[in-house]
Amino acid sequence: IIGRRGETLDSIQFLAGLVVNKNNEIYKKVIVDTENYREKRKQTLVNLANRLAKKVSRTGKNHTFEPMNPYER
Repeated sequence: IIGRRGETLDSIQFLAGLVVNKNNEIYKKVIVDTENYREKRKQTLVNLANRLAKKVSRTGKNHTFEPMNPYER
């Protein structure tokens, strides 16, 4: 259900948000998660950023990350 890099989970979250907020004047944020995926992904990205920062510092070469969704940026 998670999909590649959480894409399916993000889509379900987006659609659920549309349904919940359809007739509401006050916006409610909907978060859909399974098996603590979002926290695990966050830790993976933090570890990746730290590892690559050390590599860039050591080598002096630039590094470009793969495209990320707005939540992960």
